[in-house]
Amino acid sequence: MSKFFAPNYALMRHAKDSRDGKTTILTPAGAKACVENVRQFAWQIPGKNVRIFHSPQTRAQLTAELVASVLRESDIHVDGPDSLDWLNCDNPAVNDENIRAVILGDEETFFLFITHLPQVGDYLDIDWEGSGWPPNSTIISQNFQLPGG
Repeated sequence: MSKFFAPNYALMRHAKDSRDGKTTILTPAGAKACVENVRQFAWQIPGKNVRIFHSPQTRAQLTAELVASVLRESDIHVDGPDSLDWLNCDNPAVNDENIRAVILGDEETFFLFITHLPQVGDYLDIDWEGSGWPPNSTIISQNFQLPGG
């Protein structure tokens, strides 16, 4: 399933959210699942600096802020989170070219790209429609897969 071209980046699907009109929040269960998964992620990248990028969508931004907080609590240095338009579910462009442009020349940093179901599924060439896989908060890289919930 892996099409990752380098070991120093991962894709993450945002945490489960709830939207009511103009307000978006992470659900309590979604935040809990995200925290648990990020703690497992921290074990996968000991001693690494992490750079977090997210979709401009609020649910991805909230997920990125939670991820950054959990990693910092685990004594991992975090840069960001910062938004990248090409991670947006409304204008998807999650591809090798865009990822390479961000990570090129920085093998010391681990990059985490927080995006949405279609982008993760399409990047991995998996049939995600109707299956809902990968679930919210899933983190996938060349070397590990941490299913969310």
